[in-house]
Amino acid sequence: MGETSVEQSKFNDKSIRSELPTISRRDFLRFVIPTTLVGASLALEELKKLFYEALIFGLENPKVSDKATLAALKVSESGPGSENPDYRPMADIIKEGISAYSEGNNQPAFFQRSAAYKDPEYYASVVKEFTSESVLPQMPNKVVDKITSSFPPEAYEAFIQSSCVATNFELLFVPGSGFDIRFRKRHPEYAYKNGSYLKLSFERFRLMEQEGKSEMEEMKQWVEEKSKETKKPISTSLILARFLEKNMGNISYSIFDTALFLKFMARIDLDSGRFSPSEFNIQWYKQHIKDEYQGPTYTSTLESETAINLIGKPYHSWNLVALLQFFPPELVRAGGLQRQLSNFDQQSLEKTRADLQTLENLRETEQLLLSYSQNGMLKDGS
Repeated sequence: MGETSVEQSKFNDKSIRSELPTISRRDFLRFVIPTTLVGASLALEELKKLFYEALIFGLENPKVSDKATLAALKVSESGPGSENPDYRPMADIIKEGISAYSEGNNQPAFFQRSAAYKDPEYYASVVKEFTSESVLPQMPNKVVDKITSSFPPEAYEAFIQSSCVATNFELLFVPGSGFDIRFRKRHPEYAYKNGSYLKLSFERFRLMEQEGKSEMEEMKQWVEEKSKETKKPISTSLILARFLEKNMGNISYSIFDTALFLKFMARIDLDSGRFSPSEFNIQWYKQHIKDEYQGPTYTSTLESETAINLIGKPYHSWNLVALLQFFPPELVRAGGLQRQLSNFDQQSLEKTRADLQTLENLRETEQLLLSYSQNGMLKDGS
């Protein structure tokens, strides 16, 4: 992340912990000249500052998280082609999916936090304790490592899934997903506790590969039939509705399933289940999945290497929302900003727009989900 700066050292000063960053759009955008290497470098430096502010201050004061995320979004708006005319907020897409499900089902849709969920105060106390251990300022990557090490096991599994590439069908069965719940209902013989399967078993891996592929192929065929009926790409709201049927109305599991399905269809070879993004993935997305996410559209005529990047927009946004089952929006936002930093060179300002738009609207999305909440938490993932 670079050497410690005077600006970063301020964040360990408890006397200013309650202060809000004052970042105007004018002041922030003056650093950004997206068409030049120097401009991109300066943008990255500013994003680093925003991430650190969101991480240190945002867990204690949501307004800081709001301001940092909004400022980062304004940077991404300066990229070429950043406005998608078909864009819709994630809350609208989710609400539409829930409505589509509810029309034909007696089981009401409901949202529950994971038992692994911890509130912002929990993570703020982790940061406070860590940053007070030394008079020297703590670098952002060290703060991130400390917070990550404090994740409950199931939350950690979800975090890892959101960050890793899709390399085999077994990775569909992550705690907190409907894929995982359905597998364990079919195979109760495999012990499970605290977010992990207790018994390493070749037979379990083999079953996950077989059943994961089968579920992916079934959903792929369903999407293709729907888009054939409408003669156009379908909204991912319908994919959510389909998973709500599979998960008996559980919104938490169904959002996670939607994210996983979209991720695998963007990045894997369906025959082998291995990471192998290709022209097939691009054309499948263009033909079947409506681009309702900010940033340059993948449905336009684009070079393949750009399109393969842009078809990641849907699963990125659904991934971020899926994490609300496990983490408060302030932490998801800080993690989202960190992800932009680590992938800035590959994604550029144009690609960050979709993720940052979802992060900006995350609190609204959380409020929608909580309006469907039931008392209590999910226990042991069930």
